[in-house]
Amino acid sequence: MDGRRSPVNSAIYGDYILDMRSTHLAVIQWSSSQVRSGLPSFERTIDPAWLWEDAPRSTEGWSLVCEFTAPPSQQGNPSRATVCFANDSAPHDRLRVGALLRLFERVTRQYAIVRILD
Repeated sequence: MDGRRSPVNSAIYGDYILDMRSTHLAVIQWSSSQVRSGLPSFERTIDPAWLWEDAPRSTEGWSLVCEFTAPPSQQGNPSRATVCFANDSAPHDRLRVGALLRLFERVTRQYAIVRILD
């Protein structure tokens, strides 16, 4: 991106400027370990994620921004979020209906399953 942003089409998260047109509704199925230890209580996170066909730790992951209308601890499992990649160089075109990703869970060091809905 060139650093310009419109208040309607983009938002700033930390050092990231995100184009809101590239966001997608998703459902996140947390691992059983994450459910047992307690679902996250945050409303926004940026964590590593891998497209389903890419193996974590053997291929490059991408920073996935997840923004929840209510924390997963309130929503339960699965949780709904708006998601997008944080990096311009990420494969944005692969975030389409039905796409699956593995989202790294910080607490359990396992993976939640993210399914793109729109």
